[in-house]
Amino acid sequence: MVENNIVRDSIVNGITLGGSLNGTIYVTNNTIVGGLGGIVVGGSSEAYSPSTFITNNIVVDCEGTGIRIGPYQTAIVDSNDIWGCNDDYALAELPVPTELRNALSVNPLFVSEDPVDIDDFRLALNSTLVEAGTCD
Repeated sequence: MVENNIVRDSIVNGITLGGSLNGTIYVTNNTIVGGLGGIVVGGSSEAYSPSTFITNNIVVDCEGTGIRIGPYQTAIVDSNDIWGCNDDYALAELPVPTELRNALSVNPLFVSEDPVDIDDFRLALNSTLVEAGTCD
C-alpha cells in the first residue's frame, strides 16, 4: 500500500511500482507536484498483478504522464486529478484492460497560491476536489 505521500519535484516518477507485482496493490491519497512523471505501475513483464487500485491521487505539473499503467496489470483507476501534465493517462488496454472511473482534470487549488513555491498542499475550501474522491 502506498498512501498519504507528498512528492515534489522528483527527478524521476513520483511513485513507481514495477517488476513482479503480486497481491492487491493500493495507491491512494497521494499528492505529486512537478517532476518527471506521476504514478507508474507495471512494466513489460508478463507477471500479472491480480488487482491494482489507484484512487484519490492528485498529480500536478509533471513533465510526462500523470498515471501510466503497464500492459500486464489489472487496474482500476478511480477519482484521480491530473492537472498540467504533458499527458493525463497512458493506460494499456491489452492484454488486460484498465478501468478508468471519475477522471478529473482540474486545478486542485492548493492553499498556497504561489506556483513556484507551493508549501501548503491542503485543498482550498473552494476547490472542486473537496469531497470529490471515493471512499471505496
